Amino acid sequence: MKHLQDSKSDSSRKEHLYKEAEDLLGEIVSKKSSLELVRERGEAVAQRSTDPRLSNNMMQLATRYQALTSAAKVGREMELDIILV
Repeated sequence: MKHLQDSKSDSSRKEHLYKEAEDLLGEIVSKKSSLELVRERGEAVAQRSTDPRLSNNMMQLATRYQALTSAAKVGREMELDIILV
């Protein structure tokens, strides 16, 4: 009986972790349009500026967003793998 309760608890915990990963990915994706707007405005400013730091910062921002999105997707896939096991 204890084993069955532990199994239910473990399954519930896995489902909760998967839902958290899904929510995080959804939040990241929902901010994409805001990031695109910032990137577009930053590029417009960078075109009028001779400061190479500005374009470098814009590239870093885009790279960090992509890394965050990728990490969230990998985390979600790992959680799904755990749930299916």
